[in-house]
Amino acid sequence: MIETAKGSDLRAWAQKTGILPPKKDFADQPTRGSITVRLVRSFIVNYYRGKAVIDFENSQTMPILCASGVENDYQWTSIIDENPELWKEDKLLEVGRQYALLVAAQRKTFAGQKGVKADYPVKALNLAVASAWAFVAGALQNNPTRLQRHFELRDESGHDPLDASSLAQGRFKSDSANYRGLGYRTDAKERGRLAEVFYMQAEKGKGLSLALIQNAIRKYEMKAIQLEMDEDEG
Repeated sequence: MIETAKGSDLRAWAQKTGILPPKKDFADQPTRGSITVRLVRSFIVNYYRGKAVIDFENSQTMPILCASGVENDYQWTSIIDENPELWKEDKLLEVGRQYALLVAAQRKTFAGQKGVKADYPVKALNLAVASAWAFVAGALQNNPTRLQRHFELRDESGHDPLDASSLAQGRFKSDSANYRGLGYRTDAKERGRLAEVFYMQAEKGKGLSLALIQNAIRKYEMKAIQLEMDEDEG
């Protein structure tokens, strides 16, 4: 594996946070619920990109995905170059730990249940979900109250933390008939919508719901139009 050959920093960080189990390595090939180099790199990159956001409500807040199977991915190497103390950063480590707890809570919700859709227990490991969650964690670093609400999403009782069934129902009027709702795809629109979902949830910290998800999707679409208009006028 490329990342293993380059050193153990990423793997050691993932193990320290709990994202990777002790003594486990990254998956060679992405499968449902697997922990890949791409997922963890994307997680870290989006944390830092979120930290750079000054005005979430009125700026571009589109999480990105690192390239797959590429040694010198610019998005990743630039973050490493700009943050030489990355592996020692306490706040990043805490964000990683909190994400690992969300992954575990999502799995635990469905443990032993029959007839559950296969992706529900591992919804937190969807690339769009992971990158958006990390982006919002970065964006909220200067707002400890909202950041704590973001972390506490894992404690949502009564249904699964990510409310996978409601995510599946989330859609906009212009979505195609075969759109399956949030949390299945990993494209840019999916990531942007999920960032709005997590940011909106952190405002009051009452967990996810279909109403919140629909409002966040509308917010994303309205923001996209406004940013396009601003660019055209600029």
